[in-house]
Amino acid sequence: MFVDNDGAIVVVNAGWRWYLPYVLHQARFASRRSRVVLLGDARASRAATHVAQLSDLESREAREFRKHYRHMSSNAPGFELLCWLRWFYVLEYMRAEGVRSVLHLDSDVLLYSAMSEIEERYFADGCAGGYLVPDRSDGPLGAASAHVSYWTRDFLEEFCAFSVRSFTDPGCLRLYREKWNFHRSNGVPGGVCDMTALFLFWRENRHRVRNLAVDFRGGAFDNNIGQSTNYQEDEYAVEGRYKRVRFFDGRPFLCAARSGVWVRAHALHFQGCAKRLIPGFYRGAPFRGRDCCRSLGFLAIARDEARDRVRALYRRRV
Repeated sequence: MFVDNDGAIVVVNAGWRWYLPYVLHQARFASRRSRVVLLGDARASRAATHVAQLSDLESREAREFRKHYRHMSSNAPGFELLCWLRWFYVLEYMRAEGVRSVLHLDSDVLLYSAMSEIEERYFADGCAGGYLVPDRSDGPLGAASAHVSYWTRDFLEEFCAFSVRSFTDPGCLRLYREKWNFHRSNGVPGGVCDMTALFLFWRENRHRVRNLAVDFRGGAFDNNIGQSTNYQEDEYAVEGRYKRVRFFDGRPFLCAARSGVWVRAHALHFQGCAKRLIPGFYRGAPFRGRDCCRSLGFLAIARDEARDRVRALYRRRV
Protein backbone atom coordinates (compact mmCIF):
# COMPACT_ATOMS: atom_id res chain seq x y z
CA MET A 1 0.00 0.00 0.00
CA PHE A 2 1.28 3.45 -0.97
CA VAL A 3 1.77 5.84 1.94
CA ASP A 4 1.98 9.60 1.41
CA ASN A 5 4.97 10.62 3.51
CA ASP A 6 4.20 14.30 2.99
CA GLY A 7 1.05 14.09 5.11
CA ALA A 8 -0.41 11.98 7.91
CA ILE A 9 -3.58 11.46 9.91
CA VAL A 10 -2.67 11.91 13.57
CA VAL A 11 -4.50 10.91 16.76
CA VAL A 12 -3.15 11.89 20.19
CA ASN A 13 -4.34 9.80 23.12
CA ALA A 14 -2.80 9.15 26.52
CA GLY A 15 -3.67 5.69 27.80
CA TRP A 16 -6.15 3.42 26.04
CA ARG A 17 -9.88 3.74 25.35
CA TRP A 18 -12.22 1.05 24.08
CA TYR A 19 -13.29 3.19 21.11
CA LEU A 20 -9.78 4.14 19.99
CA PRO A 21 -9.30 1.11 17.65
CA TYR A 22 -12.56 2.00 15.89
CA VAL A 23 -11.28 5.53 15.25
CA LEU A 24 -7.90 4.39 13.94
CA HIS A 25 -9.29 1.61 11.74
CA GLN A 26 -11.98 3.92 10.34
CA ALA A 27 -9.30 6.48 9.42
CA ARG A 28 -7.29 3.79 7.64
CA PHE A 29 -10.38 2.65 5.77
CA ALA A 30 -11.44 6.15 4.72
CA SER A 31 -7.96 7.34 3.71
CA ARG A 32 -6.16 4.23 2.51
CA ARG A 33 -3.22 6.05 0.98
CA SER A 34 -2.44 7.97 4.18
CA ARG A 35 -0.24 7.13 7.12
CA VAL A 36 -2.34 6.81 10.29
CA VAL A 37 -0.30 7.83 13.30
CA LEU A 38 -0.99 7.33 17.00
CA LEU A 39 0.87 9.51 19.46
CA GLY A 40 0.26 7.74 22.73
CA ASP A 41 -0.21 4.18 23.92
CA ALA A 42 1.31 1.38 21.83
CA ARG A 43 -1.48 -1.05 22.80
CA ALA A 44 -3.53 0.28 19.88
CA SER A 45 -0.59 -0.04 17.47
CA ARG A 46 -2.26 -2.68 15.29
CA ALA A 47 -4.56 -0.01 13.94
CA ALA A 48 -1.84 2.58 13.32
CA THR A 49 1.01 2.54 10.83
CA HIS A 50 3.23 4.48 13.22
CA VAL A 51 3.20 4.87 17.00
CA ALA A 52 5.21 7.29 19.11
CA GLN A 53 5.15 7.61 22.88
CA LEU A 54 4.32 11.07 24.17
CA SER A 55 7.36 11.02 26.45
CA ASP A 56 9.57 10.81 23.35
CA LEU A 57 8.05 13.98 21.89
CA GLU A 58 8.93 16.47 24.61
CA SER A 59 10.46 19.59 23.06
CA ARG A 60 12.00 22.84 24.15
CA GLU A 61 8.75 24.63 23.27
CA ALA A 62 6.69 22.16 25.32
CA ARG A 63 8.90 22.72 28.35
CA GLU A 64 8.61 26.48 27.83
CA PHE A 65 4.82 26.19 27.73
CA ARG A 66 4.76 24.14 30.94
CA LYS A 67 6.77 26.88 32.64
CA HIS A 68 4.28 29.64 31.77
CA TYR A 69 0.98 27.74 31.82
CA ARG A 70 -1.61 28.88 34.39
CA HIS A 71 -4.56 26.62 35.08
CA MET A 72 -7.86 28.49 34.78
CA SER A 73 -10.48 25.79 34.34
CA SER A 74 -12.88 23.68 36.36
CA ASN A 75 -11.52 20.62 34.56
CA ALA A 76 -8.64 18.60 35.99
CA PRO A 77 -5.24 20.28 35.53
CA GLY A 78 -3.70 17.17 33.97
CA PHE A 79 -6.47 16.88 31.40
CA GLU A 80 -6.28 20.52 30.33
CA LEU A 81 -2.50 20.53 30.19
CA LEU A 82 -2.48 17.54 27.84
CA CYS A 83 -5.02 19.28 25.59
CA TRP A 84 -2.51 22.11 25.16
CA LEU A 85 0.62 19.97 24.97
CA ARG A 86 -0.76 17.68 22.25
CA TRP A 87 -0.11 20.42 19.68
CA PHE A 88 3.54 20.56 20.70
CA TYR A 89 3.72 16.76 20.46
CA VAL A 90 2.19 16.77 16.96
CA LEU A 91 4.65 19.47 15.90
CA GLU A 92 7.62 17.51 17.23
CA TYR A 93 6.41 14.40 15.40
CA MET A 94 6.14 16.40 12.15
CA ARG A 95 9.67 17.69 12.58
CA ALA A 96 11.14 14.30 13.41
CA GLU A 97 9.46 12.52 10.49
CA GLY A 98 9.68 15.35 7.96
CA VAL A 99 5.88 15.49 7.63
CA ARG A 100 4.54 18.42 5.62
CA SER A 101 0.93 18.43 6.84
CA VAL A 102 -1.38 16.54 9.19
CA LEU A 103 -5.07 15.91 9.57
CA HIS A 104 -5.60 15.73 13.32
CA LEU A 105 -8.47 13.73 14.83
CA ASP A 106 -9.58 13.51 18.43
CA SER A 107 -9.88 9.94 19.69
CA ASP A 108 -13.70 10.08 19.43
CA VAL A 109 -13.93 11.17 15.78
CA LEU A 110 -14.80 8.85 12.89
CA LEU A 111 -13.39 9.95 9.52
CA TYR A 112 -15.23 9.15 6.28
CA SER A 113 -13.24 11.06 3.63
CA ALA A 114 -9.69 10.65 2.38
CA MET A 115 -7.13 13.19 3.52
CA SER A 116 -6.16 13.85 -0.11
CA GLU A 117 -9.78 14.74 -0.96
CA ILE A 118 -10.03 17.05 2.05
CA GLU A 119 -6.80 18.79 1.07
CA GLU A 120 -7.96 19.26 -2.52
CA ARG A 121 -11.45 20.44 -1.57
CA TYR A 122 -10.57 22.75 1.34
CA PHE A 123 -6.91 23.76 1.09
CA ALA A 124 -5.95 23.93 -2.58
CA ASP A 125 -6.38 27.71 -2.42
CA GLY A 126 -3.48 28.07 -0.01
CA CYS A 127 -5.20 28.14 3.41
CA ALA A 128 -2.54 27.20 5.94
CA GLY A 129 -4.85 25.32 8.29
CA GLY A 130 -8.41 24.62 9.28
CA TYR A 131 -10.58 23.85 12.30
CA LEU A 132 -14.12 24.50 13.54
CA VAL A 133 -15.20 27.97 14.66
CA PRO A 134 -18.95 28.08 15.45
CA ASP A 135 -20.78 31.37 14.94
CA ARG A 136 -21.71 31.83 18.58
CA SER A 137 -20.23 33.33 21.73
CA ASP A 138 -19.13 31.57 24.87
CA GLY A 139 -19.26 34.16 27.63
CA PRO A 140 -16.69 36.91 27.07
CA LEU A 141 -14.85 34.92 24.39
CA GLY A 142 -15.72 32.59 21.56
CA ALA A 143 -14.37 29.07 21.33
CA ALA A 144 -12.95 27.07 18.45
CA SER A 145 -12.46 23.34 18.26
CA ALA A 146 -9.71 21.35 16.55
CA HIS A 147 -11.13 17.85 17.15
CA VAL A 148 -10.85 17.68 13.36
CA SER A 149 -8.17 20.02 12.10
CA TYR A 150 -5.65 20.44 9.30
CA TRP A 151 -2.20 21.87 9.92
CA THR A 152 0.82 22.61 7.81
CA ARG A 153 4.00 22.38 9.82
CA ASP A 154 4.75 26.11 9.62
CA PHE A 155 1.22 27.03 10.71
CA LEU A 156 1.33 24.66 13.69
CA GLU A 157 4.66 26.17 14.70
CA GLU A 158 2.94 29.57 14.71
CA PHE A 159 0.08 28.31 16.88
CA CYS A 160 2.43 26.67 19.39
CA ALA A 161 4.44 29.90 19.64
CA PHE A 162 1.17 31.81 20.10
CA SER A 163 0.11 29.44 22.90
CA VAL A 164 3.32 30.08 24.83
CA ARG A 165 3.08 33.82 24.22
CA SER A 166 -0.57 33.95 25.31
CA PHE A 167 0.44 33.22 28.92
CA THR A 168 2.97 36.04 29.00
CA ASP A 169 1.21 38.68 26.88
CA PRO A 170 -0.78 41.10 29.10
CA GLY A 171 -3.61 41.44 26.58
CA CYS A 172 -4.15 37.68 26.22
CA LEU A 173 -3.86 37.15 29.97
CA ARG A 174 -6.52 39.80 30.56
CA LEU A 175 -8.89 38.00 28.19
CA TYR A 176 -8.10 34.66 29.83
CA ARG A 177 -8.83 36.06 33.29
CA GLU A 178 -12.08 37.65 32.10
CA LYS A 179 -13.23 34.32 30.72
CA TRP A 180 -12.22 32.42 33.86
CA ASN A 181 -13.99 34.97 36.07
CA PHE A 182 -17.13 34.64 33.94
CA HIS A 183 -17.17 30.86 34.45
CA ARG A 184 -16.61 31.13 38.19
CA SER A 185 -19.11 33.94 38.72
CA ASN A 186 -21.87 32.19 36.76
CA GLY A 187 -21.18 28.62 37.84
CA VAL A 188 -20.46 27.59 34.24
CA PRO A 189 -18.19 24.53 33.88
CA GLY A 190 -15.03 24.94 31.83
CA GLY A 191 -12.81 27.97 31.55
CA VAL A 192 -9.62 28.68 29.64
CA CYS A 193 -8.40 25.86 27.42
CA ASP A 194 -6.71 25.30 24.09
CA MET A 195 -10.07 26.03 22.43
CA THR A 196 -9.79 29.56 23.81
CA ALA A 197 -6.33 29.97 22.29
CA LEU A 198 -7.55 28.49 19.00
CA PHE A 199 -10.28 31.15 18.87
CA LEU A 200 -7.86 34.01 19.59
CA PHE A 201 -5.42 32.61 17.02
CA TRP A 202 -8.26 32.46 14.49
CA ARG A 203 -9.14 36.10 15.14
CA GLU A 204 -5.59 37.05 14.16
CA ASN A 205 -5.37 34.66 11.18
CA ARG A 206 -8.93 34.17 9.93
CA HIS A 207 -7.90 34.85 6.32
CA ARG A 208 -5.55 31.85 6.55
CA VAL A 209 -7.85 29.43 8.40
CA ARG A 210 -10.57 27.39 6.68
CA ASN A 211 -13.58 27.18 8.98
CA LEU A 212 -14.49 23.48 8.84
CA ALA A 213 -17.79 24.02 10.67
CA VAL A 214 -19.26 25.79 7.64
CA ASP A 215 -21.21 23.97 4.93
CA PHE A 216 -18.67 24.31 2.11
CA ARG A 217 -19.26 22.83 -1.33
CA GLY A 218 -21.92 20.51 0.04
CA GLY A 219 -19.81 19.13 2.88
CA ALA A 220 -19.04 19.89 6.52
CA PHE A 221 -17.32 18.46 9.57
CA ASP A 222 -19.54 17.60 12.54
CA ASN A 223 -18.93 19.71 15.63
CA ASN A 224 -20.82 17.41 18.00
CA ILE A 225 -23.31 14.73 16.96
CA GLY A 226 -25.22 15.44 20.18
CA GLN A 227 -26.07 19.03 19.14
CA SER A 228 -28.13 20.52 16.31
CA THR A 229 -25.64 23.38 16.15
CA ASN A 230 -22.63 23.19 13.87
CA TYR A 231 -21.67 26.61 12.51
CA GLN A 232 -25.06 28.15 13.30
CA GLU A 233 -27.62 27.47 16.02
CA ASP A 234 -30.11 24.69 15.17
CA GLU A 235 -28.43 24.18 11.81
CA TYR A 236 -29.13 20.46 11.45
CA ALA A 237 -32.15 18.28 12.18
CA VAL A 238 -32.03 15.96 15.17
CA GLU A 239 -33.65 12.64 16.02
CA GLY A 240 -33.99 12.17 19.74
CA ARG A 241 -30.71 13.27 21.30
CA TYR A 242 -28.51 13.26 18.20
CA LYS A 243 -28.21 14.75 14.72
CA ARG A 244 -30.18 12.98 12.03
CA VAL A 245 -27.67 10.99 9.99
CA ARG A 246 -28.24 8.89 6.88
CA PHE A 247 -25.67 6.87 4.98
CA PHE A 248 -25.62 6.99 1.17
CA ASP A 249 -23.04 4.79 -0.58
CA GLY A 250 -21.28 4.29 2.74
CA ARG A 251 -20.95 8.01 3.48
CA PRO A 252 -22.84 9.89 6.23
CA PHE A 253 -25.02 12.91 5.48
CA LEU A 254 -26.60 15.44 7.84
CA CYS A 255 -30.03 16.94 7.19
CA ALA A 256 -30.09 20.76 7.09
CA ALA A 257 -32.92 21.79 9.44
CA ARG A 258 -34.33 24.63 7.34
CA SER A 259 -33.92 23.39 3.77
CA GLY A 260 -34.02 19.62 4.25
CA VAL A 261 -30.92 19.31 2.04
CA TRP A 262 -28.57 16.46 2.89
CA VAL A 263 -25.04 17.70 3.59
CA ARG A 264 -22.13 15.28 3.42
CA ALA A 265 -20.29 14.81 6.72
CA HIS A 266 -16.57 14.22 6.23
CA ALA A 267 -16.29 13.27 9.91
CA LEU A 268 -18.58 12.74 12.91
CA HIS A 269 -17.69 13.73 16.47
CA PHE A 270 -18.98 11.45 19.24
CA GLN A 271 -18.35 13.66 22.24
CA GLY A 272 -19.25 12.62 25.77
CA CYS A 273 -21.94 9.96 26.14
CA ALA A 274 -22.31 9.78 22.34
CA LYS A 275 -19.22 7.55 22.29
CA ARG A 276 -21.63 4.65 22.77
CA LEU A 277 -22.70 5.20 19.15
CA ILE A 278 -19.26 4.65 17.64
CA PRO A 279 -19.59 0.89 16.94
CA GLY A 280 -22.88 1.47 15.09
CA PHE A 281 -21.39 4.22 12.91
CA TYR A 282 -18.19 2.33 12.14
CA ARG A 283 -17.88 1.53 8.42
CA GLY A 284 -14.34 0.18 8.26
CA ALA A 285 -13.10 -3.36 7.82
CA PRO A 286 -13.44 -5.97 10.60
CA PHE A 287 -10.47 -5.91 12.95
CA ARG A 288 -8.96 -8.19 15.52
CA GLY A 289 -10.33 -7.54 19.00
CA ARG A 290 -13.45 -5.76 17.76
CA ASP A 291 -15.80 -7.90 19.89
CA CYS A 292 -13.66 -7.23 22.95
CA CYS A 293 -13.74 -3.47 22.29
CA ARG A 294 -17.51 -3.57 21.92
CA SER A 295 -17.88 -5.49 25.19
CA LEU A 296 -15.62 -3.05 27.01
CA GLY A 297 -17.71 -0.25 25.54
CA PHE A 298 -20.92 -1.73 26.94
CA LEU A 299 -19.30 -1.97 30.38
CA ALA A 300 -18.03 1.62 30.19
CA ILE A 301 -21.44 2.88 29.12
CA ALA A 302 -23.18 1.01 31.97
CA ARG A 303 -20.66 2.42 34.45
CA ASP A 304 -21.15 5.99 33.19
CA GLU A 305 -24.93 5.69 33.27
CA ALA A 306 -24.84 4.41 36.85
CA ARG A 307 -22.55 7.25 37.86
CA ASP A 308 -24.86 9.82 36.22
CA ARG A 309 -27.88 8.37 38.07
CA VAL A 310 -26.05 8.64 41.39
CA ARG A 311 -25.07 12.24 40.66
CA ALA A 312 -28.64 13.15 39.69
CA LEU A 313 -29.96 11.58 42.89
CA TYR A 314 -27.40 13.47 44.96
CA ARG A 315 -28.33 16.78 43.30
CA ARG A 316 -32.01 16.23 44.11
CA ARG A 317 -31.21 15.54 47.75
CA VAL A 318 -29.06 18.61 48.23
